[in-house]
Amino acid sequence: MRLFILIKRDPRETAEEFLRWWSDHHANLAKEMPGLKRYVLHEVKGGFEKDTDWDGLAELEFASIEAARAAFKSEAGLRLLDDAKHKRGARLMLSTEYLRVVRES
Repeated sequence: MRLFILIKRDPRETAEEFLRWWSDHHANLAKEMPGLKRYVLHEVKGGFEKDTDWDGLAELEFASIEAARAAFKSEAGLRLLDDAKHKRGARLMLSTEYLRVVRES
C-alpha cells in the first residue's frame, strides 16, 4: 500500500527553503515512523501537460492501510504531522494499491 502526498510550499518561503526543510528536517522525522517500508521524495519541476503549482510529491510505502494509519498515530507520526501543520502550504494525501504493473525494468 502506498501513500502519495502532493505538497505546496508555504507561500512565505522560497523553493530552496521548502526543499531544505522537506528533504532534511521533515524527511528525518518521517523515517522514524514504524512500519514505513519506503520513503521517496520527488521535486516537482513543472506540469507535463499544463502548469502546476505543486512543489513536491512524497511516496510512502506500508504493508497495509492499517499499518499506515498506525504509523501516523504513533509518537513519530504525530511529530511528523505536527511539523507539517506549522507550514501554510497545502497537501493532498492519496492512498493507493497496485492495480497493474505494465512494465518494470
